[in-house]
Amino acid sequence: GVHAHAGLGIGMFKSETLSDDKVGSVQLGLMPSYKLSENFSVFLDATGVMTISQDYGFDGLPINGSDNSAMMLTTRIGVAYSF
Repeated sequence: GVHAHAGLGIGMFKSETLSDDKVGSVQLGLMPSYKLSENFSVFLDATGVMTISQDYGFDGLPINGSDNSAMMLTTRIGVAYSF
């Protein structure tokens, strides 16, 4: 089977030297799985995460224009056991 998943997120950060930063994110993913037996299955999960409107970079410098959003892909392989 194949499962699709999506989500929205927000991160709120505080700093003693910078103004507060709020970062939004959108996540979309697919997770195909293959059933090995009645209780065991293996899966591969691939999720794209797009950050939106990040005001400061990891170096603490302001980010302006189109550089304030980024896309990353996370993947994992796993084994699931059902009770």
